[in-house]
Amino acid sequence: MDRFEPDDTALAGPNAIPPDIAALVDETDAPARGFFGPDSVMWTVSRERALLFNGVATILLQLAHPQVAAGVAEHSDFEADPLGRFRRTFELVHAVIFGDIQTAVEAALTVRAIHAGVTGTRDETVGSFAVGDRYAAVDPELLLWVHATLIAQSLAAYETYVTTLSETAREAYYRDCTVFGQLFGVSAAQYPETLADFTDYFERTVTEDLAVGTRGDDLRRALFRQGRVLKPLYAILGVGPLPDPVRTAYGLPWTARRQRAFDAWTALAGTVVPSLPGRLRYVPAYRRACARIQRRERDA
Repeated sequence: MDRFEPDDTALAGPNAIPPDIAALVDETDAPARGFFGPDSVMWTVSRERALLFNGVATILLQLAHPQVAAGVAEHSDFEADPLGRFRRTFELVHAVIFGDIQTAVEAALTVRAIHAGVTGTRDETVGSFAVGDRYAAVDPELLLWVHATLIAQSLAAYETYVTTLSETAREAYYRDCTVFGQLFGVSAAQYPETLADFTDYFERTVTEDLAVGTRGDDLRRALFRQGRVLKPLYAILGVGPLPDPVRTAYGLPWTARRQRAFDAWTALAGTVVPSLPGRLRYVPAYRRACARIQRRERDA
């Protein structure tokens, strides 16, 4: 694959709103509802706490990309506080999804500013990525892959623990996701055209680009170490949703017994989750967003 050369002028200044974000803002007609709103499939899927059941698998998929692992290892506190980093990431993600326009834009710009400083040179060869290759968090291919893991695992978790979406709803969710990704710097043209095309891209990346080196495995160990009380759950819930090549790359065992445990868990949780009251089932950001919209539309 071509090597990305980062552009240090990607952000013109701390308060700059890039033209691509400005264009998305211009397309919105209800700022209080944000970029998506209560009627969107994005809200329907993203409000579910059950998506967090696939959170560890999402992280492992991201770190299985050697360039992502290098950036995370050298430019974050992941090894010292992996769960804290996960929490902070999803606070920003939820701000973009459920926030009003101003909140969403501020969160997107915060992420872009963080990414702009994440650059470096590889110090180990892993897969097709050699010592001396440069990496950068603003590399469009890396941004796309990180977002792809969120799309794939969110859909998988929703359809495992909540309900199956129609093909129309799945495509609508994917279209919403391309808007979400554009806010973080992925161009619309970079996304595969349809969800089926996206699935092909995802499977191709798993096969051709993912490889776990020292950095990736160290980060995986840090994640499992901090969650040592939950390690049995990590070994099932974190590993179960992974494609076989990724399990193999990490050296994570997956036996028939573990598959049976995973199947039993998903069957049980898939029965319980849809019956939970909203205060337990939905993330707080969604509930706050609904209250905000009701209040603003009542006062308008």
